[in-house]
Amino acid sequence: MMISILRVTACTRNETAVSNKDLRIVRDLAKEVAEIAALPIQAERIRLWKACNRLTPERPMVLATQQPQGELDAAWTECECEDALYHAYEEKLRRIIMHHERIPCTINIIIARGFS
Repeated sequence: MMISILRVTACTRNETAVSNKDLRIVRDLAKEVAEIAALPIQAERIRLWKACNRLTPERPMVLATQQPQGELDAAWTECECEDALYHAYEEKLRRIIMHHERIPCTINIIIARGFS
């Protein structure tokens, strides 16, 4: 089972060097991922996968491994952050959101940790 866990930790670099625009972009995307993680479907998927892993599945589970490369490339080109670290955070967050929206399967479990 694949679970998307994104943990945002404190950066050791000088925070004043990062633009407010980059911080705003990453915070807005992180908020959206946290909202997705709080959806009831996420708890349901976790429950169903745990039952499947206990060998007492309630229904067949679906794993979609094909990734639409064009859409993934589009997620990369949409990135607006200038700082390399925040650009990487932005890309990861955009990919999580895209998978949630465009690849509906029971394997897409999103757990948000470290957001405050």
